[in-house]
Amino acid sequence: MSTKLSVKVIIGLVVIGLVGIPTYAEKKSSTLNWDAIDKYLRSREYEKAIQELENELKKEKPEEICGPDGLCRLKWSPRALEIKKLLVRAHYLSGALGSKSYKEQVKIARKYALEIAHEDEEFARKDNFVYALSQLKQSDRQAYIDKYLNKPAPELSVKEWINSGPLTLSGLKGKVILLEFWSMTCGPCVGEMPRLEKKYQEYKDKGLIVIGVHYGISDIEGLKKFVKENKITFPVAIDRGKRWGSDTFKAYGIKGIPSPWLIDKEGKVREGGWKSSLQISVETLLKE
Repeated sequence: MSTKLSVKVIIGLVVIGLVGIPTYAEKKSSTLNWDAIDKYLRSREYEKAIQELENELKKEKPEEICGPDGLCRLKWSPRALEIKKLLVRAHYLSGALGSKSYKEQVKIARKYALEIAHEDEEFARKDNFVYALSQLKQSDRQAYIDKYLNKPAPELSVKEWINSGPLTLSGLKGKVILLEFWSMTCGPCVGEMPRLEKKYQEYKDKGLIVIGVHYGISDIEGLKKFVKENKITFPVAIDRGKRWGSDTFKAYGIKGIPSPWLIDKEGKVREGGWKSSLQISVETLLKE
């Protein structure tokens, strides 16, 4: 057995101990067959476990919670968070001990861990492994935010514009800018569009400009059709590059969408990051 494989096996066994089996109280609160999931994991039938967990997660309907800025996020039930915790375990073990790509499965496990931490940090803390995975990304993200908070916002690097001619952040000084990083294939992002449009219509004559920054894609005509059909009138920027590697996405360190950023009249970042709801209101910045 190679050293690399041995390390993966050891880590995988540690994960089994850290994540553990759902408690009796957790089992009691759900119709999910926890015993079957545990059996799949112990017998290394990770794909079966993942399939069953994902099917159960699809049955969950998140609640929409809106912040003072009018932007909203999705809040999942405790049962859904438990399912996500098991998905963290299943994907990690699939990479560490199974036949799937270790790098890819850890990436998926981190995604679920980050979602759990976004919803309920205390809930995530109850599972050392889940919390550690979530903090790995959160700490990187927060470090970036802290670095640019109250400093000039990175300039846009845009391939094409919809609903507007070319815009630059430097040319928009004196206005409050709400940047929304999004994609038309992202359900929560699409859900934000009507609220962003309403915010834009309400405050565009008072000094607000909303810019939807879509990651780089080749189907520009498809995006133009989407914007028209969904009656989006604020400027939409198509980033230069491809998907998550798009230039402006990279400049802002975007790891998850939707991701709103607020830029004040001086062109400085006042808030942004992985949170899908802003704590500083547009109204507050317009009054400054």
